[in-house]
Amino acid sequence: MNDKQKIKIFIALYAVVIFLTYFVTGKSIDENLFRWISGSTSFVVIAWSAYDKWAWRMWVFKYVARFLHIPILHGTWKGKLKYERDQNGSSGEVDIYVAINQTLSSVSVRSFFKKPSASKSITAMIEMEEPDRKKLVYIYKSEAPYGKRDSNRPHDGASVFNIVGNPVKKLLGSYFTDRKGAGTVVLDKYSSVLAENFEDAEQLEYS
Repeated sequence: MNDKQKIKIFIALYAVVIFLTYFVTGKSIDENLFRWISGSTSFVVIAWSAYDKWAWRMWVFKYVARFLHIPILHGTWKGKLKYERDQNGSSGEVDIYVAINQTLSSVSVRSFFKKPSASKSITAMIEMEEPDRKKLVYIYKSEAPYGKRDSNRPHDGASVFNIVGNPVKKLLGSYFTDRKGAGTVVLDKYSSVLAENFEDAEQLEYS
């Protein structure tokens, strides 16, 4: 969601709060202007914070998000990562879990592997060029645990996922790294629970 859309929603919410307050109390705004403004502002800030963080993707609000073509990715996705070559020059595939922490205004991504290895986004965004063309784009840093980095050195990379469906049914992506690694990713299983690590992700139920 861009800044212009946020401002419109904030103003609309502010207007609704003032109207409902007037409707319920029956008191004129002119009589207690400062109290109206300060009270309404506090309520709108709290309501907006809750809406931005989680309410927008729940209950009836999720249908509003779909109507506005805002993809709901929050949760953990499971799929396959196919790599062109490993440290031995061989191609192959591995299971991958991608945990997406999404608010209305921001998104961050973590990926988990059995290797063991994990990556975390440095910067991430959802591009919405057109209603039916949406992408999750992010730059990440990948690190294996200390003591297990001889065969998997820390590295940086970038991923681009095409977001398929409304509601979202799958994520189809590709990646490349500063070690000249590259490959593709298909995420087609989903859980609304946000995993914290590989063990958590592995135990979740997916649909």
